[in-house]
Amino acid sequence: MRRLRAEVAEARRLAELQDDDTPLLVESARVRRLRQAAHEAGRLAELAQDPAMRIYQSMRVRRLLV
Repeated sequence: MRRLRAEVAEARRLAELQDDDTPLLVESARVRRLRQAAHEAGRLAELAQDPAMRIYQSMRVRRLLV
């Protein structure tokens, strides 16, 4: 009888674990890397629109051409 109770308790714990979505929410290294690259691309796009950065870029191009 004790063994049967232990098996039932274990089955209930396993059912609870199977209903838990937490392991699926954990990101893999690849997902983190892609998120980081997307974040950096967004920051670079924002920086490209900054007036001071545009002046700096045009000065660099001018130096290369002259």
